[in-house]
Amino acid sequence: MSARPIIEKLARYLPEVKKPERKLSLGERLAWTALVLVLYSLMGHTLLYGV
Repeated sequence: MSARPIIEKLARYLPEVKKPERKLSLGERLAWTALVLVLYSLMGHTLLYGV
């Protein structure tokens, strides 16, 4: 038995991500990207005490 039928049977029980209701504009995508990059930079510079 090949792996494909087994994977298809298991995939029925996995949750799916629904399609977005609307497409984000370029400005919105850039704003979210900038926000994530700023947060990543701030968390990267945070010192971890006790490590």
